[in-house]
Amino acid sequence: MFKKFFNSENRYSKFVFIFCCLIFIEVFINNHDYILSQSFKGDSTEYYCYLPAYFIYHDLSFAFKPEINQKYKDHQIWLVPTPNGGQISKTTMGTAILYMPFFFVGHLFAIMTKQAADGYSESYELFVSLGGLFYGLMGLFLLRKILLRFFNDTITAFTIFIIALGTNFFYYSVLLPTRVHVYLFFLFSLFVLAFLNWEKKRTLLNASFIGIIGGLITLMRPTDILLFLLLPFYNVYNYETFIDRIKILLKNYFHLIVMAILFFTTFIPQLIYWKHITGQWFFDCYSKEERFFFLNPHIIDGLFSYRKGWLLYTPMMTFSLIGIYFMYKNFKDFFMPIFIFTILNIYIAFSWWCWWYGGSFGLRSMIQSYILLAIPLACFIAAIKEKYKLVFKAFCTIAVLFICLNLFQSYQYKKGIIHWDGTTKAAYWDSFFALHYTANHKYLIKEPDYDKAKAGEKEY
Repeated sequence: MFKKFFNSENRYSKFVFIFCCLIFIEVFINNHDYILSQSFKGDSTEYYCYLPAYFIYHDLSFAFKPEINQKYKDHQIWLVPTPNGGQISKTTMGTAILYMPFFFVGHLFAIMTKQAADGYSESYELFVSLGGLFYGLMGLFLLRKILLRFFNDTITAFTIFIIALGTNFFYYSVLLPTRVHVYLFFLFSLFVLAFLNWEKKRTLLNASFIGIIGGLITLMRPTDILLFLLLPFYNVYNYETFIDRIKILLKNYFHLIVMAILFFTTFIPQLIYWKHITGQWFFDCYSKEERFFFLNPHIIDGLFSYRKGWLLYTPMMTFSLIGIYFMYKNFKDFFMPIFIFTILNIYIAFSWWCWWYGGSFGLRSMIQSYILLAIPLACFIAAIKEKYKLVFKAFCTIAVLFICLNLFQSYQYKKGIIHWDGTTKAAYWDSFFALHYTANHKYLIKEPDYDKAKAGEKEY
């Protein structure tokens, strides 16, 4: 069996994927106490609360909140008030939909093992966390399928190895698998695959998948509607190809209508919930203070700051950004949508008032975009491997170092050595190779002033 496997087609990328699965599962098992302790904290509690409210308590007004908050001190349910005196979850229910199969297994397991079948006991923590690990690995599996459509087995193996172990995707798939970003990573991979299938064979079924998956992505995180840029800009690199692309879309107008209908259909449960609780079909759950500052984005901070700089904590993705140039030279189909997506995604992400996105390892808001950014990364690797042998050897060395750095800093963040939102330049370098706090480390931390950030001030 093993001989057949190693002699099979695309065996290197298969081996890398299986290796990554084993690493992820091993880390999950060895850190299960930490993982369970973090499973229903912060944003995850908001995403999750729909499920016990509907299926266990049959109460979407959350009258059971005081009981749960009293019983589980680490799983506080945070709700926002509505004008009619009710209370509502700040987040939409998209992530809860992906939690759902694992929630049901956790509920059944709680009953079988005589745990508290209240939606928040250890059984639910375990299976919902396993769900995040599953979706992360499935996203990696689908990313491999996407890359193999355009690149050879070796380049695909390099790329998925780097994404899996060299970025903060690792931390959020294994050590904090209940956050939204790994679920979006999975849905992004499904969307791109559905889109490529539609490009290859324009059937109503493939169009339907695009609409449903795209709707679910937008329900989970509205700004990720940017992914639909694939439709008008795929295979566009000049005026003539843009006109050709518009003609293709117009020719398939019925498919676009179906996509739009199914896209909006995914929002129906959310709209009904808002109407039921607030009396309004649409309700903005965020306060007026929590908003975007499009005229005052923190792009430099978001990319390079010691607090949460994306390219500081995930330097591997620098090669992906460089790879966009090689896409223009050698891979034009995806160049325009990925280029525009990346520019807008960075701009929008770092225009949010809390551009560092609270407690997180690196910039968690970028994780789902790795599905698209894997393509220019693969382009970069393919180009230097073919034409610049010495550069490729240097890149391999740097890649190994960056993977080691990512894994070590994941450990540091788990231990609290890297502060969740207050790291400064002095604190970063003070703990760069540290396995424990240094004596003066706590004095080097500078936590942000959230009130000033909400006011849109530049320095806080």
